[in-house]
Amino acid sequence: HRLKLKPDEAFGSVFRFEGVISDTQPVHKLAWVKVATEMNLTMPDDDDVRMAMGMPAEKAIQRVMCWTQDWGETKRIAFRKAELFYETFQEYNHSIAPSTHAWLLRLNASSIPVCLCSEMDRGSVEAVLKKAGVEGLYTELIAAEDDCDTRAQMYLGAAAKLMRPPQKCVIFDSDPEGISAARDISAQVVAVLGSYAAWELQSADMTIRAMDELTIFNIRRLFSEVGEGNAPDAEPEMELETQTAKRRRGPWGGSSYDDDGDGSYVRVHR
Repeated sequence: HRLKLKPDEAFGSVFRFEGVISDTQPVHKLAWVKVATEMNLTMPDDDDVRMAMGMPAEKAIQRVMCWTQDWGETKRIAFRKAELFYETFQEYNHSIAPSTHAWLLRLNASSIPVCLCSEMDRGSVEAVLKKAGVEGLYTELIAAEDDCDTRAQMYLGAAAKLMRPPQKCVIFDSDPEGISAARDISAQVVAVLGSYAAWELQSADMTIRAMDELTIFNIRRLFSEVGEGNAPDAEPEMELETQTAKRRRGPWGGSSYDDDGDGSYVRVHR
């Protein structure tokens, strides 16, 4: 009965902290630069850092940074990078865009639950959110302690914590991996432009530059066709049936191949 009076409460909103709530690319770059400085390695540029953010550190070290192919050395560098990233994350002055803060306020006013997702530990993320004035504007938090191996698992966990089916959740992410993960769990997805160009995020349901481009009506529209996906299939099915009839028609269109009269083929007349 409550959802009939306030239908927006049936939706859930899931935000990835890295890239949507806070731009963490500078943090990653600082960590990679510190590793390169300590170990006398080639300095990474912005493109290297952006590519590395979308893959495990070990893969980035071997295929993007091209620092080494030795697995033992790769693991040693990756471990040190993780340590430096954690330290830099704690020290970095994270800022949250005013439009993002205003959008979280709007979601709260509409009673749409919010879950934030991060790969960092809960304490570090909560400290950043409190410092940024976002404390109390989210309902749930997925962090490293939740042991999510993939982005899709992270978003499924968020839906479970919000007690909403994935089909009723909208994911806010900023990279192709996040969009793919949202698709995998049948959620709606809004891509936020940042490190990636618009064409790289074109598979999202909606692409925005900032949260001030959104309204609650936009969220309703994203879900307006959920559960009504059977109707579009009717036309392709009719087309398939027509093509089947054409295949059963004789080569000149006048008669079928039913020469033995056993009724194996449907006789089609013009």
